[in-house]
Amino acid sequence: MNKLFISLILMTQFTHANPIYFNHYHNEIKVKSWKQIRDHNIVKQDLDFSCGAASIATLLNGYYNQKVTEEEVLKIMDKGDLMASFDDMQKALNKLGFQAKGYAVSLDTLEKLKIPVIAYIKHRKNDHFTVISGINNNFVRISDPSLGQRTLSTYQFKEMWETRADDHLKGKILVILPKDQSSNSTFFSKDIRLATTQAIKLLASQR
Repeated sequence: MNKLFISLILMTQFTHANPIYFNHYHNEIKVKSWKQIRDHNIVKQDLDFSCGAASIATLLNGYYNQKVTEEEVLKIMDKGDLMASFDDMQKALNKLGFQAKGYAVSLDTLEKLKIPVIAYIKHRKNDHFTVISGINNNFVRISDPSLGQRTLSTYQFKEMWETRADDHLKGKILVILPKDQSSNSTFFSKDIRLATTQAIKLLASQR
């Protein structure tokens, strides 16, 4: 079973200028705020302890075209005010029709990912779950339920993700596979750009 999961996950002078009449373009230009761009395709967490549920909803909605809310996932996990573990998240995903399994992996293995996964990290010394929605040798893109869309250098990500006292398998991820759901290939990317470039491309796509 472990080999199957790993195989599957390894297979983003104006004086003389003519005046511009903005009313003419009023219905043609769609303006998005930086916050909208930052939070694009993300289910934001409403509670301090709900990053796991929000990460599940973000990944299922963004990649597997589901319509799942953070509240629905929290009800399934039934943890009260306690933060969920990978085991809790795995059980919830099974109830939602997905296979899920936690792994300890190396950064080299992580860089070979071809699908998004949920990663356990330490953010400002706090336990946290985030969605890896893109990765290559230089950058990692996270679709984070608290921080929004962020592009980190590999070094920045390693500082948060390498939480295990192991010389090789230094970090933990939760791999989610569908039973029969289709996927949205645009949610995960190996072509990671800096945040400014990503924002420009997203703005252009919304016009």
